Amino acid sequence: MAYTNTIQIVTFIARNPTLTREEFYKHWSTIHAPMVAPWAEKHGILQYRQNHSAGKIVPVIDASSAPNALGRDIPTTPQEYDGFVIWVCILLS
Repeated sequence: MAYTNTIQIVTFIARNPTLTREEFYKHWSTIHAPMVAPWAEKHGILQYRQNHSAGKIVPVIDASSAPNALGRDIPTTPQEYDGFVIWVCILLS
């Protein structure tokens, strides 16, 4: 089924520093993802894509795309991440 009214949300994930990156990716893929699937389906999430890619990113506050971030202390320096998720969701009107 094709949906025309969708949005994508990207969430950057930092692993628990007590885990190696390999341990984190294994847990994220084999334990966490199967637990998220039923919840995501229940809440209208069409896709949940994990990306195992590490790096740094500087968070940016943008009220039009991240209203939940307003009023929080957002770092202004590069933050390390170990992966990111792309959520494809039905846009509710």
